[in-house]
Amino acid sequence: MQWELRLVEKMKASLKPFGLIGVLLIATALMLAAGAFFITQQGNKAEIDIDILPLDPAALAAGEDVTVNFRVNDDNTPYSVVVLPDTQYYSEEYPEIYIAQTQWIVDNRAALNIRFVTHEGDIVDNDDQYKLEWQRADEAMQILDGEVPYGFLPGNHDMQPDGTANYYREYFPASRYESYDWWGGSFSDNKNNYQFFSGGGEDYIVIHLQFCPTDAAIDWANEVLAEYPDYRAIITTHAYLYESASRFERCIKNTDGTNNGLDMWAKMIRPNTNVFMVLAGHVPGVSQRVDEVDGRLIYQMLADYQAMENGGNGYLRILTFQPAEDAVQVQTYSPTLDEYMTDPENEFSLGLGITGGPQATGTVTVSAGEASCTAAVEQGSCTLTLPDSGETKLVAEYSGDNHYNPGTSRQVTITVK
Repeated sequence: MQWELRLVEKMKASLKPFGLIGVLLIATALMLAAGAFFITQQGNKAEIDIDILPLDPAALAAGEDVTVNFRVNDDNTPYSVVVLPDTQYYSEEYPEIYIAQTQWIVDNRAALNIRFVTHEGDIVDNDDQYKLEWQRADEAMQILDGEVPYGFLPGNHDMQPDGTANYYREYFPASRYESYDWWGGSFSDNKNNYQFFSGGGEDYIVIHLQFCPTDAAIDWANEVLAEYPDYRAIITTHAYLYESASRFERCIKNTDGTNNGLDMWAKMIRPNTNVFMVLAGHVPGVSQRVDEVDGRLIYQMLADYQAMENGGNGYLRILTFQPAEDAVQVQTYSPTLDEYMTDPENEFSLGLGITGGPQATGTVTVSAGEASCTAAVEQGSCTLTLPDSGETKLVAEYSGDNHYNPGTSRQVTITVK
């Protein structure tokens, strides 16, 4: 029912000023939407998506047989969220590392089933002083546009002492993202914003809050969380934990707000029952803590690698949600070094109540021009004969089953030699 609910929420917001007329319009639209939903959902089956996994370019020769691997992402399939800690020094001195991070995300979107990317702030190092830093950050983040949903926020290095953030507003305005269906909304010149993603049969909302948010931003976040009580909520903010895992206490400058980690916990995180995770950077180092509130576990993590060589050596966090194991696996990886940190502070598992769902059955047909092949979902691959040399597009189509609707993958362009 996600599509219908999202439609209704957006209509409520847009029709609110019209009072009774707005209510009548919503009621009419609900009846229409219910009919549309019945037709497209085929008896309330779940939506599903399919990925064609990367191919070896050396194997793409005209007239040759090639095995195409695919994955049907049902409610039991692992999915990932990538966390970008402070990128300030990459924007200042090492733009190639920033670009390597976002390009790696796009290149591995299908293989890791990456559903979302969240940036913890300090996009640049010198607020509004050097436009070049913002141009470099923009170049890196543009790689994600139209490829992977993402969110972000201004850290203290992105704002002037009074909280002014001119270049942030110029390069990352809400208008840049409002056409995407995963974009939820924003507040205060996009210093605070929220997005949606889904995985494993669960719906998620991610709220990004500026460094030391204002009281008005906290109120706004509380309203958003109240609007989506059935969505699992992740909060990403810039400063929340110290290396000791105690909550951040200092809001001195480079913000127009005063709410530190202790304030955010008391005013927003603890009271909202759908919040289960908090992500932050700012303080060089790593830490984690878990608090239980009325039987609800809230996972809170600090990850900031800026004190390392080359401004962080490109390390990012990969959160892999594993419905079958009822857990989230946390890994720390550098695309530039092609290395993982495997110490217990950087690689660990979180127990999480992920319900998952039934495994998909049925068939998948992969097409490349006139050529095609079909295999059962559980086979995960089929073999087809490549067409003549030149560019061609691969697409995979899933047949559907008793639980899931049919679906079609993104087109993948390949070059046949």
